[in-house]
Amino acid sequence: ADLAAGRITRERAFELICCLYIQLNHLIYPGAAISVLVGGRDAAGSDVTNDLTYLCLEARAATHLCYPTVGIAWHEETPSELMDFACRMIASGVGDPAFFDDELISAGLRDLGVSEPDSRNYMNSTCVEIKPVGASNIWVTHPYFNCPDAMVKVMQGIADGSVSQPRDFEAFSALVRESLAADVRRAAADADRIWRERCRCGGFPLASCVTKDCLERGLDFDRGGPRYNWVENSFVGLANLADGMMAVRKLVFEQKRLTIAEFVDVLRADFKGHDALLAEIHNTLPRYGTDNDEADSLAAEWAAFIQQTSMSNVVGGAPYVPGFFCWIMHGVFGSQTGATPDGRKAGAALADGAGAAQGRESVGPTASILSTTKWSHRGAIGGLVHNLKLSDRSLKTDADLAALRALIETYMRRGGFEIQVNVVGADVLRDAQAHPEMHADLLVRVAGYSDYFTNLNEVLQEEVIARTEHGR
Repeated sequence: ADLAAGRITRERAFELICCLYIQLNHLIYPGAAISVLVGGRDAAGSDVTNDLTYLCLEARAATHLCYPTVGIAWHEETPSELMDFACRMIASGVGDPAFFDDELISAGLRDLGVSEPDSRNYMNSTCVEIKPVGASNIWVTHPYFNCPDAMVKVMQGIADGSVSQPRDFEAFSALVRESLAADVRRAAADADRIWRERCRCGGFPLASCVTKDCLERGLDFDRGGPRYNWVENSFVGLANLADGMMAVRKLVFEQKRLTIAEFVDVLRADFKGHDALLAEIHNTLPRYGTDNDEADSLAAEWAAFIQQTSMSNVVGGAPYVPGFFCWIMHGVFGSQTGATPDGRKAGAALADGAGAAQGRESVGPTASILSTTKWSHRGAIGGLVHNLKLSDRSLKTDADLAALRALIETYMRRGGFEIQVNVVGADVLRDAQAHPEMHADLLVRVAGYSDYFTNLNEVLQEEVIARTEHGR
């Protein structure tokens, strides 16, 4: 309408959006996240792609700064032209756009009581956490959970005698489930206490004025005024947990090669002196992310358990909503966590999202997305990330770009929540480590957000490099 009325030109609109993006980079502190979501559907279910959709993407490519990340809410009616444009943008190495499954996310929001029209009007609030726009008070990542830590604590308890020796793998799994569930219960109780304290002491009059239903209800933003209120958490290291449980199943309970106490000794030694065992874990055991049904089934069991356990807790009168992404916490948790049964060394980053652990997508990107979509993402409104890393040499031709689009759309059609793609070679990343001054503008997708590679600490740099680089 503004274009037709002559109030603005496309060039001027593009300039204003670029200025907004530049200003955001002055306002947002390093390592944070802020997002723009384009595409999707309106309350009637019609596609809303328009000139502004393309301008937001073009401005992201032109400014080539950290903030904001730009995502596309994908659905079956998303224009082919938009997908082709997005794939060309990814191939340029900017790290954007990410893709969000519009139908899946809308359905997940409706499961939480969000109306049909409001379920179409959502966005990822920072990284990939979902909330209805202008109608909610939703806490995100409260807190992050270290998935493999629950498994290791049980193993250590068995080794030192404080936990009874399990008779079989199912009994061991039950101990790990209870350990993780106890962590969730404690966090939920803590979040509920803080929620109630904020209801008693808080007050956000400005937010209350611009959030739906606060004025109509006569209630503050922090006292139940918004239309939708809940707390979201996020579980980090699902792949480490699943692959670690597989290692315990195979080596301890099926092959009886080790006792749990002996496995704990191996972990405490950080696999030093156990090179053959480490190689066996990495190379012969079933691995999540390789389209191996046995490994994927185990991961799916844990993903379902995590979602059910989280949602069974109540915070502020609403279910405790789970997610599977990590921001920078895979690096933080990794630096605090010793070796784990999946073959991860002490101090190494945990898996960076809902996909395979770093370097384990040995069968290719198609197998990777097939594994991740063998379990339901619908309940993960707290946010879910699937990272792919492609060689910059693999996206040179129109056929390459068509293959990338097919991969992304396959993931979406199989019920994938979100997918994002880094297109950069490991050789470039290594050179950036050695000569950071030459790569100050090298952007990478970390885990739901983008950052300059040279701004990352060493743990996160190594984590990004360690991701499997898929070529043609």
